[in-house]
Amino acid sequence: MTRMASRKQKQRHNTGMSGIGARMTTTAARIGRALKRLMLVTLAMAGLVAVVVGLERINLNSRFPIRQVVLAPEASHVKPEMLQAALLEIEDRGFFTIDLEATMKAFTALPWVRSVSLRRVWPDELWVAVEEQQAMALYGDTGVLSPDGDIFYPVLPVTGTGLPRINGPEREAAELVAQLPRLKAALGPTGLNLARLDVSARGALNITLDNGLQLRLGNHDKHRRLQRFASLYGHILEQKDAPLDYVDLRYDTGLAVSWRTDPEQELAGQ
Repeated sequence: MTRMASRKQKQRHNTGMSGIGARMTTTAARIGRALKRLMLVTLAMAGLVAVVVGLERINLNSRFPIRQVVLAPEASHVKPEMLQAALLEIEDRGFFTIDLEATMKAFTALPWVRSVSLRRVWPDELWVAVEEQQAMALYGDTGVLSPDGDIFYPVLPVTGTGLPRINGPEREAAELVAQLPRLKAALGPTGLNLARLDVSARGALNITLDNGLQLRLGNHDKHRRLQRFASLYGHILEQKDAPLDYVDLRYDTGLAVSWRTDPEQELAGQ
């Protein structure tokens, strides 16, 4: 009897456990279905929010566009119409939604612009303060070199500035800009000015002065060689009553001088 009672208790226990397991499985299934429905609802709501935000952005862009660019203070080379044209390339020009970083990038890509700062003024203005590039020298036919060695190309040619013109590879020309103040100072005692500097890929430098005289400096000790020329310039002029053609300074201690030949004297000598 005792064994039979024990077996019945075990059977009742196993049956109870099976029922509990079935109920837990059913509950888990229900929870799983509920979570799936919740995820679907969440995704749907997220998509709806994204659509609403997108529509609101489009609405703000179309209803409150920036219509005018104000350049304040005025600049020497950069004009408001240049900035206005660059602004039209920006896709989002809404007062509240404009991409300021993209706008600054578009403005700084313009010739003569070194940096800009932007300020929105209600209801439809964008105020722009521009720091312009400084011209240190002309480059090639249409370029301009800044003191930092940056080369930019203005829309309109730069004329009447008295700036020297540099010709040669961009890298060599940019490095030469940094030497211009010293070269000008070395030339100071002669009263002559730099007009043109031709630099080769190896850094060899030929200078043309504003009186047409050419100086051949080579690619070493340019400053020292120019100082030597300045110290001897008066003595060179005393040697011959004729205009100088070029002075070759590519020597350690001396120099070579060539005078221009008068065509009439050549014919008379023949």
